[in-house]
Amino acid sequence: LEDTAADAADSPASAECEGEVSLCFSTVDDWENKVAGDHSRHGAGAVTSDNDDVDGSIGGSNLSRILPASLTQMMGTSPKITPMGGHAGMQRRGSSMTGSSAFKIMYAVVRKDCLELRMTATGATKERVGYSLIEKMEDWGDRNMLMHLTDLRVLEIGFTNVKTRDTWLFKLLHMWRPTVSAQRLAIIIVDEVTDTMIGQGKMTVFAVDKADPDKFKIKTMVALDTGGKVEIDALYTSPSRMTREIFQACDPNKLLFGTFLLWINWYSFNSGSTVAITGGGIKLASSVAITTTLSACAGGMFSMAWSAYFTGSMMVEPMATGILGGLVSICAACDVVSQWESLIIGTIGAFFSINCVELVNWMKIDDPCAAIAIHFASGLWGTISV
Repeated sequence: LEDTAADAADSPASAECEGEVSLCFSTVDDWENKVAGDHSRHGAGAVTSDNDDVDGSIGGSNLSRILPASLTQMMGTSPKITPMGGHAGMQRRGSSMTGSSAFKIMYAVVRKDCLELRMTATGATKERVGYSLIEKMEDWGDRNMLMHLTDLRVLEIGFTNVKTRDTWLFKLLHMWRPTVSAQRLAIIIVDEVTDTMIGQGKMTVFAVDKADPDKFKIKTMVALDTGGKVEIDALYTSPSRMTREIFQACDPNKLLFGTFLLWINWYSFNSGSTVAITGGGIKLASSVAITTTLSACAGGMFSMAWSAYFTGSMMVEPMATGILGGLVSICAACDVVSQWESLIIGTIGAFFSINCVELVNWMKIDDPCAAIAIHFASGLWGTISV
């Protein structure tokens, strides 16, 4: 239906994403060891029984007596965020403190190009985590989030509550992938037996945090306008990916087979237009067949060279487009041009056809068979070439 509002995140620094956070840098190996040792995805400080640390104490000591006030205020009574290192008894089960990695209280600011980390609000910047260095971003447990970096580090950030975590995660995701928008979709439920509509509803698909934002599985509940809910279990494919997957050449063999079928029948189209084999008609038909063949060959060879130069490989689709472009462009002049002229006409016709395909795709015009590129662009050039 539409892109949801608030997709753009172009402010240099956002007020709701600026403040103290609890964060921990660890290596990939340390993080994998930590995950292997946990029995649940509850992040740092996960408890395994109802009577462990439920009162906000560690080893029988109250947090306020052994931790700084700012850290105590940030942690509250939640066992989610592991405190800074320095006390042997502070490491809880499920903590992210592996080896020398420990949580620290730092001041973070979401910038347009990076996540800026400082020791204090007015202090100097200690580190900038560029969005180009982020490999994956996800929520972790109830109040934490993870950043997997390309330099083989994992950054875990803890927050005071779920709402704050979600606010930061949403902002960072859209800074990381500013071109990926959440999609608002309409759902219509139809009874296959009676072919009648049972109800309809709307849902929002958030793709920005997916490994492949163009295609992924989704499972959610959607409320219907007639009352009740339905569970949607589907494979989401973005419009751009769907266009490429549906209209691309799925089988190169079939594409080439169809192209050569057209090529063979082009002789009956061009040579057969002489409508006579006597009175010099057979000689003219033979000349037309030769110019038609040379134009198609020139278009195919040019498109293969063009594809190899710009893509690094000889693609089947440009070659088929170039062949058909050469055939279309020679139609108007096939009986009045010489053989060397037909080579030039086919080459230029292929140039127009393969570049018009790119233009049509850029303009987002639905033309899966490249009819505009082949028949309009190449045909127009063929008419001019007469």
